[in-house]
Amino acid sequence: SSSRTGGQSSSLQKEYCMYVDHILHDYLPQKVNWLTSWTFRAPTAFVNSWPSNGRNVPEHLLPFWPEKTDIHLAEGLLLKGKRILIPACMQTEMLDRLHEGHQGVTKCVARAQESLWWPGTTRQIKDMVERCEICCQFSQTKTELLMSTPLPPRPWQKVAADIFQWKNSHYIVVVDYFSRYIEVANLPPLTTATTVKRLKVIFARFGVPECLVTGNGPQFASSDFSLFAQDYGFQHATSSPRYPQSNGEAERAVRTVKQLLSKSPDP
Repeated sequence: SSSRTGGQSSSLQKEYCMYVDHILHDYLPQKVNWLTSWTFRAPTAFVNSWPSNGRNVPEHLLPFWPEKTDIHLAEGLLLKGKRILIPACMQTEMLDRLHEGHQGVTKCVARAQESLWWPGTTRQIKDMVERCEICCQFSQTKTELLMSTPLPPRPWQKVAADIFQWKNSHYIVVVDYFSRYIEVANLPPLTTATTVKRLKVIFARFGVPECLVTGNGPQFASSDFSLFAQDYGFQHATSSPRYPQSNGEAERAVRTVKQLLSKSPDP
């Protein structure tokens, strides 16, 4: 019915408003008024109608022609789908924001696909990361062979954990097998009690996994940790002492965190 259609349209509009507000808060907190003003001055093709034939499109709008059906107005801003359309004068700044933390091409592209767009976004992100001096300095020159792991049916069903040292401090890293989401916590001091305490905090936020895979360090091999696993009702599996790479998810997570710490001026 028309009332149902109207309700669905209203609900969709509310979702767009919430999503746009979220993106503006994360990426463009100081640019909202300017971006809205730019949208108001944008070519009428963006907000009204495109020519029926691509040959009649002005040259400066040709890069937008293939995406014309996805470009629309929401909350006074131009969007391509759910991604805010960024004008040329702001693209360099947005590239820098996407590359905060010096993540690789895949991560930066994923962030852009959730929030921002302009013609050639992916190519520009790739060029930026490849030219980044810090990323080039810390790029991995040797790839270790790690065992691939099957994907569990749902998030946080199976997680991996390991302990690593960075400078003068120790940390525990926990990674979800399904999403590859990483949690990191410091360990002062390096004991089973502190390890268990940190894991309890993480489990309180995300839930207790069915299986926790860890390394063979004394913090995980102690009887106290076995009691912790029994009390919380999760299976505790350890990697092979002869082949520690079998805890590949944790190894990759440790490597990722160390790279981020290396690139950070104030870890």
